[in-house]
Amino acid sequence: MNNIKNYIKKFRQINSFKVLLKNTSILIGIALLVFIISIIIEEIFYLSIYNRRNYIITFLSISIFSVMYILTTWVINYFGLNKNDEQVAIQIGHKIPQIKDRLLNAIQLNKINPNLDLIKLTVKNISSQLKDFKINKIISLTSKKELNILIIILTLFMIILLIPKTNQSANRLLNYKTNFIPPTPFKIIDFNQFNSALSGDTLNMSFGIRGEVYPDSITLYLKKENILEIKKINNVNNKFSYNLNNLKSDITYWVKYDSYSFFSKWDSIGTKPQKIIVKKRPKTIKTNFTIIPPKYTQQKIKSYTNESTTQYEVLNGSNIEFDFEFSKEISTSWMLLNDERFNLNILDRNISGNFLLNENKALTVYCLDNNSVPNLNPTQFTFLNINDSPPSIIVNSPNKEFEIDESYKIYTNLNINDNFGVTDIWIEYKIITPGFPDENQISQISLNDKFIKGTKEINIIYNWDIDDLGLLMGDEIHFWYLAKDNNPNTNILTKTDLFIGKLPSLEDLFTDIENYESESESWLEDIKESIEDISDITEEVELELLKQDDIGFENEKKLEQSFKKVEEITEEIKKIQDNLDKIIEQAEKNNLFDENLMEKFNDFQEMLQNIMTPEIMEAMSQLQEALKNMDSESISKALENFEFNLEEFENQLDRYIDMFQMAQAEQSLNELSKLAEDLINKQTDLINELNTNPSKQNLLNSKSTKQEQRFNSLQKNIDETINQIQKISENSKEKLNNLKNNSSINETTQLMQNTTQNINNKNLEGAITQSESAKENLENISKEIENIKESFLDENINKLNNEFLMIINNIITISNQQENLILESSGIRSNSPKIRSINKDQNNINIEINQLMEDLIELSNKTFFIDTSINRAFGKINLAITNSINNFEQKKISTALKEQKEALKNINLATLLLIEAVKEMNQENSPSGFEQFMEEMKNMSQKQQGVNQSTMQLSQLSMMQQQGLMGELLSQQQQLKEQLDELLDEFPGQNNGTMEKIGEDMDDIIQDFKNKKINRETIERQEQILSRMLDNQKSLTQKDYSNKRQSKTSLQLSYDGAMNLDSELGDKNYLIINAMESAMDEGHSNEYNKIIRNYFLKLQNEK
Repeated sequence: MNNIKNYIKKFRQINSFKVLLKNTSILIGIALLVFIISIIIEEIFYLSIYNRRNYIITFLSISIFSVMYILTTWVINYFGLNKNDEQVAIQIGHKIPQIKDRLLNAIQLNKINPNLDLIKLTVKNISSQLKDFKINKIISLTSKKELNILIIILTLFMIILLIPKTNQSANRLLNYKTNFIPPTPFKIIDFNQFNSALSGDTLNMSFGIRGEVYPDSITLYLKKENILEIKKINNVNNKFSYNLNNLKSDITYWVKYDSYSFFSKWDSIGTKPQKIIVKKRPKTIKTNFTIIPPKYTQQKIKSYTNESTTQYEVLNGSNIEFDFEFSKEISTSWMLLNDERFNLNILDRNISGNFLLNENKALTVYCLDNNSVPNLNPTQFTFLNINDSPPSIIVNSPNKEFEIDESYKIYTNLNINDNFGVTDIWIEYKIITPGFPDENQISQISLNDKFIKGTKEINIIYNWDIDDLGLLMGDEIHFWYLAKDNNPNTNILTKTDLFIGKLPSLEDLFTDIENYESESESWLEDIKESIEDISDITEEVELELLKQDDIGFENEKKLEQSFKKVEEITEEIKKIQDNLDKIIEQAEKNNLFDENLMEKFNDFQEMLQNIMTPEIMEAMSQLQEALKNMDSESISKALENFEFNLEEFENQLDRYIDMFQMAQAEQSLNELSKLAEDLINKQTDLINELNTNPSKQNLLNSKSTKQEQRFNSLQKNIDETINQIQKISENSKEKLNNLKNNSSINETTQLMQNTTQNINNKNLEGAITQSESAKENLENISKEIENIKESFLDENINKLNNEFLMIINNIITISNQQENLILESSGIRSNSPKIRSINKDQNNINIEINQLMEDLIELSNKTFFIDTSINRAFGKINLAITNSINNFEQKKISTALKEQKEALKNINLATLLLIEAVKEMNQENSPSGFEQFMEEMKNMSQKQQGVNQSTMQLSQLSMMQQQGLMGELLSQQQQLKEQLDELLDEFPGQNNGTMEKIGEDMDDIIQDFKNKKINRETIERQEQILSRMLDNQKSLTQKDYSNKRQSKTSLQLSYDGAMNLDSELGDKNYLIINAMESAMDEGHSNEYNKIIRNYFLKLQNEK
């Protein structure tokens, strides 16, 4: 059994050496093969030190591990650590076929019972057989196949080592710690020699290429403050450049070109990292500017610290102080001020300086630190020189060109603004006479008392009174406003544009009025045509309704057109009213009309207000409603009513046109009178100039020539007046023709021409003589015109008196007839045959009354003194007579008698009203209570002026003060309004329309005070109120001066009792006597007084 075990042991040992040899061969082969592959890879990729090092470490590690594995395996196999005898027996059995598994069986049997003979015999047989098989023969240490492979690998390895390139690759692999630079197609050259720079500098970096290949771009790596920046630099003419701008900190840079091929031997081509050390410059860390304005501005000093802006707007004359703080200590510093150098004060890291600003200036501060390093690109600060702007003047009133009215006041409303205050405001003016040389000096009016000096925002409201400047009609005042601020260093003024105030000539004023009248006449013609069209349409529609019940679409459309025309008529009447307002205002302001004519135009205005009655609008509304309902009967009635009211409207319009034409004729004569008076005044002025300024030939010649033109204009106006008046007064027309053809006209023309010729010839004595003669002729012509005017008015008044007296005589006769008829009717019985006769007589009286009413209507077209009370009285007469007749027919005797007496009462009342109308017509200039009225107006004007002045001071007060003063002003304005209302109630005759406008403006101002909204319009209204008050006083004073008769308050007669009742006789007599005395004390003609006396005596003798 020992032999078997020894055999097995020896087999195990020899077999382990075989495995060892085999594993070693395999390891060597694999190692060589891997190394060959590595050489090839190195040759292709030119591995980096890192990759080569990793490769070698990995290769050696694996090789050592493999050797250790092989040795460990050998030891295990050699000592049988991994296999027992039975396993080796199986292996031997495989090697020796003759044995097979018998060796294994012997070993296993021996383990069971080694002492059995049979087992011993088996063991012995196996042991003897094993001797025949030598272990060296059954185990071959080497394999030819493996040996061949190893030889091939070794041969290949030797060949590779013999090739230079692969040899170099092997060398690089083995010397893995050495950095081998792979061959590259080019090299990048760093041309930069700088290794330091100053902060803020810009470095121009430049790189080149050495080699045959030039890349399109290279990559620049910049590392600063642990931040890596990568920049691409493009190839420009085989050069690569890059600017490092505004360096602030140290920086490391390098460039590189990366390979784009996987099989490239090099990964990148580049330069070594280079470090640039940046030295710090002085840097501004704090700026401070202190701006000290000029003293006169009274502005606060301003400081600007570390402002983001570099541009400052500074007032001219300001002193600018500045101080800067830098990041380093400064050794030297200076400033460039508009390219002029000035040294600055230095204290450690701070510098300071100052300069005076009188123009735009650019400031740049430079400095050097202790190492003489300068600050880079210092900020330039710009100081814009802002000149003290002159004051701005906004003229709210007056307009650039305007007309001066009779008040001779120019309402001025100015807004003056200046950023630092105003010291002087004034007006410069001169008087210009168009057509005459401009030789007048410029004069001034100071407005300094209208504001507080130094105020920045000023509102001046000033009613400039130019009455004492001696302006004549036709003159112009040229003026402008000036203001100066409080800057002592300049004399710059603000001067407004030219303003021209024109005092219209008489010719201009009358021309304007004639234009208004001509326009109104055109509208009146349109209204007449429209009324005729409407009348035709209504008549046509009425006829159609008689034929058929349905009005039809076309007729309905025609009526709608009529309605539109009525609305158009209303608008045209409003336009005529507006023109009348303008005429009245123009005439009132410039005293163009006498009182009679002025009152007539006021009456025209009232007539127009009443002409479009509510009845006609109601009738039109009813007709429209009827058309909607399509009721033929309602439409017919509405048409009839509408046509009646339209006819009444047409009658009123005819009355207006007739009376307006009468007033125009009177106006023409009035205009002639005014023009003649103006000619005399201008001629007097020419004579004075000839005596006082004989050397001013140009001026004298101009004035004389202008007089010739004025006189020619007067002659043309005479012709126009003749055409205007010929339809109204043949007598006045003849007188004007006689004046026109009078030799004095031609003589005056010649005298004026001679005056001009003598002035041109410098014959002043002759010029004076001729001009004085011309003046005498003008005075005679003026007197003749005035006589014609008075004759015209007297003629019209006489005509009206005669017509009034005729109507009065007739109504007195009718009164007697009615009284007799009452006496005849007294005591009559209901069955009396006299009733028919009484009714017949009563009807005759009614016919006479109707005729009188027609005469009265005709008369009302000529005068305003036929008022509605007279018409109402006649209407009551007609109604009472009709009722009386009806009651007699019905046998109601007492009622009929009562109606007869009612008719008599109204007949007598109508008579008294007619007498009153005549009296008023002859006394229409009566200024009842005039002096008291004027005194009240004067007091109110003074109070209003006080309110106006206080209102203008509101803007200069604090908010609390404004509230208190506003309450006081509200109370004062309300008191003035109440006083005005009381004045108009007490003196209604003095209300000429202006007073109503004053009241309306006061209401608006009171509302403004209540709303606490005082603006420019409020102040303008206040000034307008004061102006109208003063204008009204002046106008009324002029009218009062022209009045030649005293008047008494009209006696208001009213008697309600029957005239024949004895119980009331005493009261009746007293009433009649007082009325007669009052009427006869007016100074009428003897004939007129006789009629009055007879009438009142008849009334007194009634029984």
